[in-house]
Amino acid sequence: LHGGEVSTNAAAYFANGLKGRAREDRHEDHLAIEAVYSMLVVEQGRCEQRDVPLRNAMNEVLRDWYVGDCAAGVARWNALLERQGLSDRLYLPDRKFNRRIGMFSSVHFDPAGRQLSDEEWARRQDEWLPSPADKSYLLSIMAAPVFKCGAFANYIAPPAKGINLRPVEFEYVRTDQ
Repeated sequence: LHGGEVSTNAAAYFANGLKGRAREDRHEDHLAIEAVYSMLVVEQGRCEQRDVPLRNAMNEVLRDWYVGDCAAGVARWNALLERQGLSDRLYLPDRKFNRRIGMFSSVHFDPAGRQLSDEEWARRQDEWLPSPADKSYLLSIMAAPVFKCGAFANYIAPPAKGINLRPVEFEYVRTDQ
């Protein structure tokens, strides 16, 4: 979605107008030539705060905005849970959790952002991520595709109404071509 935390490609794309910050009109400096961005980086397996040239940190700037936007949605859902008298709360995993690209991909973290050894990660990852048994179960319930208008797979709850005031049975996607 956003790429590596520090990226010369992101810098080049920003410089050429192909990548921008969310709500760019709210930023005073639209060139980001001399500005820096303070961010967490991994150095020799340890996390440290560093100043990075802003253009090179553009992926992280966008990730920060995205995580903030997601956090606002989770806060709304948690407020709904509270209004319903439920004690459960939703939370976003730390941005370092289960990374597959970027500098955090070489180090393991739990959902709270606590650094783990390779051994602890191997022992505990199925607590947080789908296990092979979970994946097998999901594939078993998603075995038959559903193409009929207004019909839903057994693992999807039908909506109360369609999109844009259309009926639920509306042909939103054509599968005949």
